[in-house]
Amino acid sequence: MGTDRSWMKTSLNLRGINMKILKRVCLTFAVALLLVGVISAQKTWEKPYKKWSKDDAMKIVTTSPWAATYQSINGSAAASQSQIARNQTDTVNGGGNGRNAGSFDRNAGPAPVVFRLHSGRPIREAIQRGREIAAGYDKMDDQKKQEFDASGKGFLDCAICKDYYVVSATKFPDPTSGSVDEGILQGSTLNDLKGNVWLVNDKGEKREIFQFTPPKRAGDSAYMFFARKDENGSELIRADTKSFKLLFNNNFFLSSNPYAALMPSSMEFKVPQLLVGNKLEF
Repeated sequence: MGTDRSWMKTSLNLRGINMKILKRVCLTFAVALLLVGVISAQKTWEKPYKKWSKDDAMKIVTTSPWAATYQSINGSAAASQSQIARNQTDTVNGGGNGRNAGSFDRNAGPAPVVFRLHSGRPIREAIQRGREIAAGYDKMDDQKKQEFDASGKGFLDCAICKDYYVVSATKFPDPTSGSVDEGILQGSTLNDLKGNVWLVNDKGEKREIFQFTPPKRAGDSAYMFFARKDENGSELIRADTKSFKLLFNNNFFLSSNPYAALMPSSMEFKVPQLLVGNKLEF
């Protein structure tokens, strides 16, 4: 009987030890998965941009820390209703063949707008890499590559970015037509935006828009420029800055503004995520 109790006690102890080991293994595995996710997310912009794939470049200009997409509530709601209606009228049970079920009709509401930190080099590199891929750069001989590199050097270096933070805004094309009816803020001027658009850091310090370049064509981006330094030579976004926002004040959203329904009140960016190595890229 004593032997049985001793065996049971030993068995319970072993079971407890095994459970502890199992918990540690699971925790280690979960941490490992998290680290793999972080590392893989960082790899794209930490490796030379000429090694980026088309998908890599696309992710950087749409879903990286340097890009943020806004879909207006009206546009999102309208698109959702359109999708529900499409699903109900084009299912097999409804007499359709299901071919269009789940598809979106962006004509039902405002198109999304993507905001990019253009003075951050990763954005410019992603755009340049997209141009390279479209031109067949990887198959060019050395001479043609040099010529192509020379033609894009000014864009990559972005001389104006040394003195200004540059933020671009681009309206997504309609998925059915693949086109944009009008570029975002295409009909706006600097006077329309003065006093209404700001960069504001987490300490409440801010810069008013200084210069503005509207889209020339429907598919172009709008560019907003903000001075890096104030009259005392202090930069708005520094090593100790945690975040900043692109801010549109209430006057921007007056009913007379045709772009009001497309734009957010603010878009926030996290500064620690904009570090490549130890360098702040913006």
